[in-house]
Amino acid sequence: MKPDSVNAVITRQKFNDIFYYEVTETGVTLEARTLSWLIQWAINTETNLLYRIDGGPNRIGSPEFLSLSLM
Repeated sequence: MKPDSVNAVITRQKFNDIFYYEVTETGVTLEARTLSWLIQWAINTETNLLYRIDGGPNRIGSPEFLSLSLM
């Protein structure tokens, strides 16, 4: 995914030895089709994912990732 075509930057992060991908909007609201694709990808590949909607954090992933205090 090219950042300029999805209006987001996706980075790989690590916290307490747990890797996850963080999606950051680039000044424009993330399109529903992009977010839907990312969520399905995370579920299908069992990948930890952090994304924000209206500034609020949302996470998908392993129980260990979901229990982290990232904020």
